Amino acid sequence: MMLLVSICVLKTEPLVIRLWSIRAKLQAIPPVVIRGSSTILQCTYELQGAPLYTVKWYRGQGEFYKFTPKDTPQKKTFKVPGINVDESSSNETQVVLRNMELSSSGNFSCEVSAESSFTTVIVYAYVDVVSLPESGPKIRTERTQYNSGDILKANCSTSESKPAANLTFLINNEEMSLAAKRIHKSENGLEWSEVTMTEPLKNFHFKGGHMVVKCIARVHPIYFKAENLTFVTVTSDPKPERISTSDYEEYFYDVPDSESPEITEHVKSSLLGF
Repeated sequence: MMLLVSICVLKTEPLVIRLWSIRAKLQAIPPVVIRGSSTILQCTYELQGAPLYTVKWYRGQGEFYKFTPKDTPQKKTFKVPGINVDESSSNETQVVLRNMELSSSGNFSCEVSAESSFTTVIVYAYVDVVSLPESGPKIRTERTQYNSGDILKANCSTSESKPAANLTFLINNEEMSLAAKRIHKSENGLEWSEVTMTEPLKNFHFKGGHMVVKCIARVHPIYFKAENLTFVTVTSDPKPERISTSDYEEYFYDVPDSESPEITEHVKSSLLGF
């Protein structure tokens, strides 16, 4: 008896499993925005050869913009309080936000998803919207004349802003200790700062017969203003002279209106010396 055995050989293609990875980065330009101005959220990513499925932008949990290449239309915006998307200037890698309000501040995120896989990555950036003081700091002193042996009592305050300006007192460009610092809140949600200084005066405070008292106000890295009070005592003339002046340096950002916006930085400075 003969047993016949039939053997079938199946030829198969090797199984290839491709794992996609996404690298992404979210940057706000600028990250600190003056109320009423604009910012660009730039989401740069590398899909490692995978096709893009969709990109979504959020503030907190609220989605406000989505770009999907295969959809018609590709761009979609969603209503989120305090968020105004310039759709014509936005695309798959950036979103332009106009007319930013204080309520627009928050944690923003960009969610990138690749097609033909379940790969998704989320990156974050914080945007802070500020309201700058309308005027610079103001110094007030108890007297108009000071000499060695006197006690200088000075107060410095600013107009309303958000956040409150950080104030610093200096005498002859040397930072002084503050006796008190207060932040006052207004009904409109803004704040204003007030600091006081008490300093016993010595001969070294009057260099060449001059003593310069300065108060500097700062709000983040985009605002700087200062006021100087110079007390001049002329030994040949018993009547002292009090000179008041201000120096300021302001930085602000603007996003030009264009379909492919570019950030420009304007720097305005004017310093008055003695």
